Amino acid sequence: MDTLTTTLVRHHPDTAATILEQADPQAALGQLQAWPVDVAVRVLERMLPHAAGHLLLHLESVACADLIHRLPDRVATRILQQIDEDSRAALLERLPPEVAAVQRRLVAYPRESAGALMDTRVATLRERVSIGEAIEVIRHSAPGSLHYLYVVDDQRQLCGVLMMRDVLLADPATPVADIMRRELITVSALEDRQRIIEVFTVYGYAVLPVVDDERHLLGVVHHDAVIEASADAAYDHIQQMVGVAASERPLDPVLAVVKGRFPWLLFNLAATFLAAAAVGLFESTIAMVTALAVLLPVVAGQSAVTGAQTLAVVMRGLLTGDVRPGLSRRILWRQVLGAVVNACGVAMVSGLLVWIWDGRLLLAIVIALAMVLSMVVASIAGVLIPMTIAACGRDPARSSSVLLTTITDVVGFVTFLGLATLVVRWLV
Repeated sequence: MDTLTTTLVRHHPDTAATILEQADPQAALGQLQAWPVDVAVRVLERMLPHAAGHLLLHLESVACADLIHRLPDRVATRILQQIDEDSRAALLERLPPEVAAVQRRLVAYPRESAGALMDTRVATLRERVSIGEAIEVIRHSAPGSLHYLYVVDDQRQLCGVLMMRDVLLADPATPVADIMRRELITVSALEDRQRIIEVFTVYGYAVLPVVDDERHLLGVVHHDAVIEASADAAYDHIQQMVGVAASERPLDPVLAVVKGRFPWLLFNLAATFLAAAAVGLFESTIAMVTALAVLLPVVAGQSAVTGAQTLAVVMRGLLTGDVRPGLSRRILWRQVLGAVVNACGVAMVSGLLVWIWDGRLLLAIVIALAMVLSMVVASIAGVLIPMTIAACGRDPARSSSVLLTTITDVVGFVTFLGLATLVVRWLV
């Protein structure tokens, strides 16, 4: 039965990871210890980082060190970053010095940097070796490190790169320095993941070398790590757009959840009171024409949706590089023109429905005009808010949504009630 279980887990590690996450901690720990190390590593790779970290904390030192050493560096780093500092320090103390030293260095990098995504296990050569010697290095290297061969000097400064095709076609006696490519794209260990994603997108490499300020080779970033980073970036932006910290996870401590969300809730509360104050300015108008109170959410809701649609498109453009300073005016014009066309269509339908419901043609005209004005302003805000925040060097995802909601609510209320106030004598 144990052999059958191990075979199943080896072929379905994702399912095994899900089962361990949901199992009793002691049972999960016992099961993990019962599997061969290569199977346990495949399962740990696929587990949620905080769940994998909990298991590592309770493993014996030898088993823990073996698993961490075999895990891809970026996976081990992601798991260790989910453990609180005291527990992480205690865990690293139990590991062999060489393993602990690598992990301390990697964990110290910011979560969104190339250093946190890189793998330090990379095949390297010296300039003075021959192609024949390079082939021997290939034979004794781990398969995962052989996308490219990087050439370094005695100080481990990056000199060039060898393509596998060039190695296979060259004469064994040829020096590596004669066929290596000296101009190559690198990224700094502190480079932001968004920049790394852009480089991979533009150049299409399988891996990118990571260097420090003195061009020492530190490791490589694999394309699968960048795919995961792209997904993480998308999830982070989704959370930030609704006022949640990018680093927050479902099982974070309550205090961390409160600290990350409470400031934005207060900001949103202030924005809500601002919108309420805008409505309060027209209290007498609403008292005379009560139908205005019923129709307020219609105008505000349409402008909010219009702004959100524009914001989503512009945010995506900022992330992918489609939105650039030289294109700002064209982007604004296109989005506003689209909003005008949509607003006119929505206004006609809204006006017709209000006329049928209320019977006052003037009220139908008022809501139609308010709809057009508020939706156009919302579209303008959806373009300008994220672009302005990005131009200031800030992450537009952090506050764009809250600011947009405030503007669309206030503009929608003021436009609709302001127009109604101008013609209130004919509406009563």
